[in-house]
Amino acid sequence: MASAAPDSSTASSKEIQCRRKRLRHEENWAKKKWKIAKDKGESYSTSAENQKAAKDLVCLTCQCPFSCSENVDEVEQQRIFQEFYEIGSHDAQNKYLYGLISVMEVKRHTKRKKL
Repeated sequence: MASAAPDSSTASSKEIQCRRKRLRHEENWAKKKWKIAKDKGESYSTSAENQKAAKDLVCLTCQCPFSCSENVDEVEQQRIFQEFYEIGSHDAQNKYLYGLISVMEVKRHTKRKKL
């Protein structure tokens, strides 16, 4: 009644040794490298050999009613810019942005004019 169960560690090591297919080294794939560099804001070259420059902060004067450029100085803008691109993953960057967005109800609905 005592059945000898194969040891899982030895079974997996034998399975690895008998593998005929090559191992995937995704970290060496050119497309993966481009994607990671793009998400980090670094310079990269595309598949058509076009060189894309690294992301750089462009300080514009804001004309919105919140006067963002007056409330947030350039040093703070640079810090936020660097922190955002240090996140790395595109999904994590989107998650960060979604956390900053607050949904508000529409205050006034207007009807469209018919043409």
